[in-house]
Amino acid sequence: MRNITDEKLLDYYINKYKMYEIFESNMKPYMEIVEFDKGEDIIVVGKEIKYFDFIVDGKAKIFKELENGKSVLLRFTRPLSELGSMELYREDKTADTNVQALYSATLIRIPMSILLEKTKNDILFHKYIIKRLGHKLETVSMTASINNSYPFKNRFASYLISITRTDSNNRVDEINFDKLTDLATYLGTSYRHLNRVIENFESEGIIKKENKQFIILDYEKLESMTGGFYE
Repeated sequence: MRNITDEKLLDYYINKYKMYEIFESNMKPYMEIVEFDKGEDIIVVGKEIKYFDFIVDGKAKIFKELENGKSVLLRFTRPLSELGSMELYREDKTADTNVQALYSATLIRIPMSILLEKTKNDILFHKYIIKRLGHKLETVSMTASINNSYPFKNRFASYLISITRTDSNNRVDEINFDKLTDLATYLGTSYRHLNRVIENFESEGIIKKENKQFIILDYEKLESMTGGFYE
């Protein structure tokens, strides 16, 4: 994680996402910019959440660790979204999910203690949080629908679309061939079935393997196969 001291960049993000409309008072003096590298932990399960974060660039994945040590995907989150809204009004600020930068991610963060103090009577902010919590519930419902109502090939298509880097020629560099066993558990299927679906996608010219990664060849066809998105 890197702290970025750049007032012009902070103003840029505040104006880009109209963050001044979220609060009744000026919260800029309490904001700071931080950057996370690909794969770096933003929030770790079991640790106290000390900051309320806005994702202003990049994307993060949210996942849950199971008792057997494996992980399952919950959803992805992209700008403008926030981390910490679920814990904001809880007395216990301990994280119960992990959040990790999918690629590099830029966040604007406010110390949780300061946010709670400054927004006690901020109706505008409370309305924003209620709206965002509603969106998160819809996303969780969509994820459950994808997992329960669609064959795995459609779920895998949804996953590939969700993690695709549109700024890098549709390269899906989140998937490494050496970690397909973990990915199968992550997506709730067997390694054998995941391999079979990958081979079918390759034979249909939808994706191809390259340097231990995947590249999407037919984005429109892949998108047509999705049952929704994990975000």
